[in-house]
Amino acid sequence: MVAALVAAMGLAVTAWGTVKSAQVANDQLAQSKERVAQDSRKVVSRVAAWQRGDTLIIANRNLEATVVYAVMGQIMRPKVIVWLGVSPPCTQLQMPLKPIEEAARSAGERQFSHPFSGLIVTDSASGRMWWRLDDGQLLALPKDALSPPNQVKLTDLMDPKSGAAFLAGRSVKEDALEQCGTSN
Repeated sequence: MVAALVAAMGLAVTAWGTVKSAQVANDQLAQSKERVAQDSRKVVSRVAAWQRGDTLIIANRNLEATVVYAVMGQIMRPKVIVWLGVSPPCTQLQMPLKPIEEAARSAGERQFSHPFSGLIVTDSASGRMWWRLDDGQLLALPKDALSPPNQVKLTDLMDPKSGAAFLAGRSVKEDALEQCGTSN
Protein backbone atom coordinates (compact mmCIF):
# COMPACT_ATOMS: atom_id res chain seq x y z
CA MET A 1 0.00 0.00 0.00
CA VAL A 2 2.82 2.41 0.85
CA ALA A 3 4.57 1.48 -2.38
CA ALA A 4 1.43 2.31 -4.36
CA LEU A 5 1.14 5.66 -2.57
CA VAL A 6 4.80 6.50 -3.27
CA ALA A 7 4.36 5.47 -6.93
CA ALA A 8 1.25 7.66 -7.26
CA MET A 9 3.07 10.63 -5.72
CA GLY A 10 5.97 10.04 -8.11
CA LEU A 11 3.58 10.04 -11.07
CA ALA A 12 1.93 13.24 -9.83
CA VAL A 13 5.29 15.01 -9.52
CA THR A 14 6.30 13.79 -12.98
CA ALA A 15 2.99 15.00 -14.46
CA TRP A 16 3.38 18.39 -12.79
CA GLY A 17 6.94 18.66 -14.15
CA THR A 18 5.73 17.75 -17.64
CA VAL A 19 2.99 20.41 -17.52
CA LYS A 20 5.46 23.07 -16.36
CA SER A 21 7.95 22.06 -19.08
CA ALA A 22 5.22 22.38 -21.70
CA GLN A 23 4.27 25.84 -20.38
CA VAL A 24 7.90 26.99 -20.55
CA ALA A 25 8.22 25.60 -24.09
CA ASN A 26 5.03 27.43 -25.17
CA ASP A 27 6.31 30.68 -23.66
CA GLN A 28 9.63 30.30 -25.47
CA LEU A 29 7.86 29.58 -28.74
CA ALA A 30 5.66 32.66 -28.35
CA GLN A 31 8.71 34.80 -27.59
CA SER A 32 10.53 33.37 -30.60
CA LYS A 33 7.59 34.14 -32.92
CA GLU A 34 7.39 37.67 -31.55
CA ARG A 35 11.14 38.16 -32.08
CA VAL A 36 10.88 36.92 -35.68
CA ALA A 37 8.00 39.33 -36.35
CA GLN A 38 9.96 42.24 -34.84
CA ASP A 39 13.07 41.38 -36.85
CA SER A 40 11.00 41.06 -40.02
CA ARG A 41 9.32 44.42 -39.39
CA LYS A 42 12.74 46.01 -38.84
CA VAL A 43 14.00 44.68 -42.20
CA VAL A 44 10.90 45.83 -44.07
CA SER A 45 10.93 49.25 -42.40
CA ARG A 46 14.17 49.87 -44.29
CA VAL A 47 12.33 49.66 -47.63
CA ALA A 48 10.38 52.72 -48.73
CA ALA A 49 8.59 53.71 -51.89
CA TRP A 50 7.09 56.93 -53.09
CA GLN A 51 5.80 58.49 -56.26
CA ARG A 52 7.35 61.64 -57.70
CA GLY A 53 5.35 62.76 -60.71
CA ASP A 54 5.36 59.87 -63.20
CA THR A 55 8.22 58.09 -61.43
CA LEU A 56 8.12 55.41 -58.75
CA ILE A 57 11.09 55.41 -56.39
CA ILE A 58 12.01 52.42 -54.21
CA ALA A 59 14.77 52.74 -51.61
CA ASN A 60 16.10 49.50 -50.09
CA ARG A 61 18.40 50.33 -47.15
CA ASN A 62 18.87 46.65 -46.22
CA LEU A 63 22.07 44.69 -46.49
CA GLU A 64 20.05 42.05 -48.39
CA ALA A 65 17.80 42.07 -51.42
CA THR A 66 14.02 42.10 -51.01
CA VAL A 67 11.18 41.01 -53.29
CA VAL A 68 8.77 43.87 -54.04
CA TYR A 69 5.28 44.22 -55.49
CA ALA A 70 3.48 47.45 -56.43
CA VAL A 71 -0.05 47.75 -55.04
CA MET A 72 -2.36 49.51 -57.47
CA GLY A 73 -5.75 50.93 -56.49
CA GLN A 74 -7.26 52.67 -53.49
CA ILE A 75 -5.61 52.32 -50.12
CA MET A 76 -7.13 49.37 -48.24
CA ARG A 77 -8.99 48.36 -51.44
CA PRO A 78 -6.27 47.31 -53.86
CA LYS A 79 -7.30 46.09 -57.27
CA VAL A 80 -4.07 44.71 -58.72
CA ILE A 81 -0.73 43.69 -57.26
CA VAL A 82 2.15 43.84 -59.73
CA TRP A 83 5.29 41.80 -59.06
CA LEU A 84 8.25 44.03 -59.87
CA GLY A 85 11.13 41.73 -58.98
CA VAL A 86 13.99 41.88 -56.53
CA SER A 87 15.20 45.18 -55.15
CA PRO A 88 18.99 44.97 -54.70
CA PRO A 89 20.52 45.81 -51.31
CA CYS A 90 21.58 49.36 -50.49
CA THR A 91 20.02 50.87 -53.61
CA GLN A 92 17.50 53.45 -54.71
CA LEU A 93 15.60 52.52 -57.86
CA GLN A 94 13.77 55.02 -60.04
CA MET A 95 11.38 53.71 -62.62
CA PRO A 96 8.60 55.03 -64.83
CA LEU A 97 5.15 54.40 -63.34
CA LYS A 98 3.47 54.04 -66.74
CA PRO A 99 4.56 50.41 -67.44
CA ILE A 100 3.36 49.41 -63.97
CA GLU A 101 -0.03 51.01 -64.62
CA GLU A 102 -0.18 49.30 -68.03
CA ALA A 103 0.56 45.92 -66.43
CA ALA A 104 -2.27 46.52 -63.97
CA ARG A 105 -4.63 47.48 -66.79
CA SER A 106 -3.65 44.36 -68.75
CA ALA A 107 -4.71 42.34 -65.69
CA GLY A 108 -8.22 43.64 -66.30
CA GLU A 109 -8.35 46.80 -64.22
CA ARG A 110 -9.17 49.76 -66.44
CA GLN A 111 -9.32 52.70 -64.02
CA PHE A 112 -7.69 53.69 -60.78
CA SER A 113 -8.83 56.57 -58.63
CA HIS A 114 -5.41 56.35 -56.96
CA PRO A 115 -2.94 54.36 -59.07
CA PHE A 116 -0.05 53.59 -56.70
CA SER A 117 -1.06 52.92 -53.11
CA GLY A 118 1.97 51.19 -51.69
CA LEU A 119 4.45 48.39 -51.86
CA ILE A 120 4.37 44.80 -50.67
CA VAL A 121 7.79 43.76 -49.42
CA THR A 122 8.84 40.22 -48.58
CA ASP A 123 11.41 39.70 -45.85
CA SER A 124 13.64 37.01 -47.34
CA ALA A 125 14.76 35.62 -43.97
CA SER A 126 11.28 34.90 -42.60
CA GLY A 127 9.21 34.91 -45.79
CA ARG A 128 6.75 37.32 -44.16
CA MET A 129 5.00 39.83 -46.37
CA TRP A 130 4.32 43.41 -45.36
CA TRP A 131 2.26 46.08 -47.07
CA ARG A 132 4.02 49.43 -46.94
CA LEU A 133 1.28 52.00 -47.56
CA ASP A 134 2.20 55.16 -49.40
CA ASP A 135 1.88 57.09 -46.10
CA GLY A 136 4.61 54.90 -44.55
CA GLN A 137 2.46 52.56 -42.41
CA LEU A 138 3.44 48.89 -42.29
CA LEU A 139 0.77 46.21 -42.23
CA ALA A 140 1.63 42.54 -41.75
CA LEU A 141 -0.06 40.33 -44.33
CA PRO A 142 -1.18 36.74 -43.83
CA LYS A 143 0.96 34.11 -45.55
CA ASP A 144 -1.77 33.42 -48.12
CA ALA A 145 -2.37 37.11 -48.96
CA LEU A 146 -1.35 36.65 -52.59
CA SER A 147 -2.92 33.23 -53.05
CA PRO A 148 -6.29 32.67 -54.72
CA PRO A 149 -9.07 33.11 -53.97
CA ASN A 150 -8.78 36.77 -53.09
CA GLN A 151 -10.26 39.99 -54.36
CA VAL A 152 -7.10 41.31 -55.99
CA LYS A 153 -5.54 40.32 -59.26
CA LEU A 154 -1.87 39.35 -59.28
CA THR A 155 0.30 39.98 -62.32
CA ASP A 156 3.96 40.43 -63.09
CA LEU A 157 5.87 42.99 -65.10
CA MET A 158 8.72 42.00 -67.34
CA ASP A 159 11.07 44.40 -69.06
CA PRO A 160 10.07 44.39 -72.75
CA LYS A 161 13.65 44.87 -73.96
CA SER A 162 15.48 42.29 -71.86
CA GLY A 163 12.70 39.89 -70.83
CA ALA A 164 13.96 40.10 -67.24
CA ALA A 165 12.00 41.18 -64.20
CA PHE A 166 11.13 44.87 -64.46
CA LEU A 167 13.52 45.96 -61.70
CA ALA A 168 16.39 44.37 -63.61
CA GLY A 169 15.40 46.13 -66.83
CA ARG A 170 16.99 49.01 -68.66
CA SER A 171 14.26 51.52 -67.85
CA VAL A 172 15.15 51.42 -64.14
CA LYS A 173 17.79 53.83 -62.84
CA GLU A 174 19.81 52.44 -59.93
CA ASP A 175 21.78 54.50 -57.40
CA ALA A 176 23.77 53.32 -54.39
CA LEU A 177 22.55 54.43 -50.96
CA GLU A 178 25.03 55.58 -48.32
CA GLN A 179 23.03 54.88 -45.16
CA CYS A 180 22.60 51.17 -45.63
CA GLY A 181 21.31 49.04 -42.76
CA THR A 182 19.44 51.93 -41.11
CA SER A 183 15.78 52.92 -41.14
CA ASN A 184 14.77 55.67 -43.48
